[in-house]
Amino acid sequence: MVEGRPALRRVVSHVAVFAFYVVLAIVLTWPLAIRLDTIVSDLGDPLLVTWILDWTSHALLHQPLALFNAPMYYPEPLTLAYSEHLTGIALLLLPFHLAGVEPLTLYNLAMLLGFALSGYGAYILARRFTTSIAASLIAGIFFAFVSFKFDHLAHLQNVSSGWLPLILAAMIAYWREPSRRNAAWFAAAFAMNGLTNIYYLLFVSAAVAMTVLFLLTAAPRRDRGLWLRAVGALAIAGLVLLPFLLPYRSVSKKYNLKREV
Repeated sequence: MVEGRPALRRVVSHVAVFAFYVVLAIVLTWPLAIRLDTIVSDLGDPLLVTWILDWTSHALLHQPLALFNAPMYYPEPLTLAYSEHLTGIALLLLPFHLAGVEPLTLYNLAMLLGFALSGYGAYILARRFTTSIAASLIAGIFFAFVSFKFDHLAHLQNVSSGWLPLILAAMIAYWREPSRRNAAWFAAAFAMNGLTNIYYLLFVSAAVAMTVLFLLTAAPRRDRGLWLRAVGALAIAGLVLLPFLLPYRSVSKKYNLKREV
């Protein structure tokens, strides 16, 4: 029993930190928490995202192989690839969906969770560099509740940015201790980020590359096993993401959709 107490204290500490950011999310978005089933920031994107989140939750449970063949624009295939698929968010909220929570309530719960997870992720990243709990909590506050998030309150996928700092935190942890466990955490965070927001997948890929270059300069490592496990982790994450990326490639090619400079 004594040996398990440090682990239990760590779990309790993490739960308390996450709860802290949940409370902050409730306070800073008030009165959202008492009107989960009736309000949105506007009548544009939030309603679209609510529908997508509901469809993705339904499809994951009943017809996962037909996820991208959403019931819109029939008979065109892969119509979910016209927007974000939000699978990463839907996975976290499946228990609520199974419990019969209404789509709009599910959307607003995802909003609160997105803020809280962002704060928690930044806290974890900050703890990699400081022993100060207060400093780490403040870092999480700044990252989670930066004005950019409130400017994009209609975009749930932008608010849901917690996987970004968790990816970098996992990278640092792996660099310091290149274990299979840390490699698995890195792969999981990378995959969940890609399942949450396609733009963040592109952005974090660049951030990961720059972080590797920085680490090679600041704390070079020549361990072959380290690099093999890291590449393996990324390969596994890539295989998980591939079925969710190919529909976007097909739709982009079919309609000649391109992002200009």
